[in-house]
Amino acid sequence: MRKLSKKQRAALIADVFEARRDLTGLADAHRLTPDDLAEWIGRAENHRTLTDLCRLADLQTQLMLSRYRQVAVSELIKQASGGDETSAEQARKACVDLLKTDLRRADTTPEASQVEDDVSAAQREAASIREALFGDDKNLPAEGEGCG
Repeated sequence: MRKLSKKQRAALIADVFEARRDLTGLADAHRLTPDDLAEWIGRAENHRTLTDLCRLADLQTQLMLSRYRQVAVSELIKQASGGDETSAEQARKACVDLLKTDLRRADTTPEASQVEDDVSAAQREAASIREALFGDDKNLPAEGEGCG
């Protein structure tokens, strides 16, 4: 494979990250063969850069989800409780979505104790949501059951 200049490498990384071309289009746009493209991504520095960019994009997504999660959960609770002329099917789907809602944490390498804390917090959150939807424990569906 021919050596790419810093400018060419940056352009290729940006093009890959934008994901607007298929692999053939990507190779053609940068005057590379498919073998050249495969060899390029196989280089540790290129793979690491794109992996880190993906991690950054995932973190940005998690931050965005965190900001709007409370609003979304409030809306799901309204729908699941049948408010605002919600159809029974829409309420059922909202309830299922609400019970399945989980936010993966941005830290992908948690300590074992942190994982246990996160599981406990998620269980408490799920119980709280079920209580908000169904009232006291007598009306709660069993763990793992749907609500409709």
